[in-house]
Amino acid sequence: TGLVFFFLMTLTLGVAIPSGVFMPTFLIGSSLGGAAGLVFQDWISDELSPSIFALLGAAALLSGVQRTTVSICVILVEGTGAVKTLIPVIVTVVVARF
Repeated sequence: TGLVFFFLMTLTLGVAIPSGVFMPTFLIGSSLGGAAGLVFQDWISDELSPSIFALLGAAALLSGVQRTTVSICVILVEGTGAVKTLIPVIVTVVVARF
């Protein structure tokens, strides 16, 4: 579904109507990150949570598209309430930014 959302987002960015970038980017990143989390859960360990990978995927794609590092970290950590994921979110955002 992430690739379908990506295609639809690129389609809407090219038309002359106002449309947002934040939510489509968030959906694409979280669905691709969740898919990667499911693959890692099957291959590596059953203890891995795909939801953490979905959060990190959304953080990476938002950081790569919008180029706002601190605000993305604050929005994602405050929105989820998962303070224990702060360090992985920061590392993901910094790596995706550059």
